[in-house]
This record gives sequence, structure tokens and C-alpha cells, in this order.
Amino acid sequence: MNIYVILGALMLIAGLGCWSYVFKCLYIMFRTRIVVDLPLNELFKTFHVTEKGGFAIWEEGPMLKKSPMAFSTPQIINTDHHQPVKLSRSYGNATKTSFTRASRMVYFCELDAGNYVFEVHAGSSLGKLDQAISNTIERVVTLPKAPSSEYRIQLRKSLNKRQRLLIIPAVFIGLFLFNIGLFTVLGHTTGVHLEGALGM
Repeated sequence: MNIYVILGALMLIAGLGCWSYVFKCLYIMFRTRIVVDLPLNELFKTFHVTEKGGFAIWEEGPMLKKSPMAFSTPQIINTDHHQPVKLSRSYGNATKTSFTRASRMVYFCELDAGNYVFEVHAGSSLGKLDQAISNTIERVVTLPKAPSSEYRIQLRKSLNKRQRLLIIPAVFIGLFLFNIGLFTVLGHTTGVHLEGALGM
């Protein structure tokens, strides 16, 4: 068998492997379990983490209704060491919507095994651009205000820092390897010259 066909097949498999990693990360990001579900009228809740991992903070509420309060930066405190946990803002604005409710990812964090308290305070968790867009919408459209019990902040299992750093490169590396591998296999098995195929 032509060595280039074998090489192309290996690149195809590697490309599919990169994409399977991306889909796994997306599944972890959007479908994993909720660790803490905090209605705004409760303001804080304690929880326990059994193993170190990545977590994400989501804001969740009804569609087309205004929050009863603007969220501040949610705070997570390690009660074993009495230290606040560093939160990293999510700039991708990942969202989930249904016909009646919507949720938006706002922060990532890494938590060690231990005991924690999850708090929320009045203020704003929006970035400058998001805040400007929100203010513009409020000036144009009058939205009814929902009760505090309908809005929640959730802490969910999510990607760790390494997974977050690799997911975007994996998309493009997977695309590159898949295309080169596909063109190489097709070119050498059909005899048709394809631009980008190895050995042609």
C-alpha cells in the first residue's frame, strides 16, 4: 500500500480524534451536573467538593423578563482555609436557551477538594460591553421584572484550565489534519491530483 495513503489515513484519524476531544469538552461544558443551585432570594449556600476540578458559574432565569437585582461578582470562599477563590471571567458568552428560560456562563474557577460557601451580592456581573448592550435594550424595550425566586446562580462542573486552553486549537488542528488526510487518501487512491494532498 502507498505510504502516503497510510499517512493520510493516520492524519484522518488524528483529525477525528481532535474533534472528538472538542465534542467531549462541549458536552462537559453544557451538560454536566449542577453542584449549587442558588435562588437570588437566598444569597448564599454552602457546599462540599470531593475532588479537584474545573467549575463554571452560570446565571439562569426566565426569558424576556428583567432580573430583580443586578448580580455582582459571585464569591466563592474556601471555608477550610478562609480564602476567596479566584474567578476568571468567561469571554465566550456561552449560553443555553429554551422556550421559557435562558442561562449564561459568566465565570470559570478551579476548586480543590474541601468545603465552600457560594455567595451573591447586589451589583453587576456584566462586562462593559455587555452592560452597554443591556442598557440600550432597556431603553428601547420595557421588560417586566421577575421575582427573585425565578432567577438563580448555578455552580456547575465544567472544563479545567488545560481543557479550556486546548479546545480552540483542537478545532483548527483537527480541521487541518482531516482535510490534508482526506485529500491525500483520495488523491492517491483515485489518481486525481488534489491541491494540498501529500506526495502529489
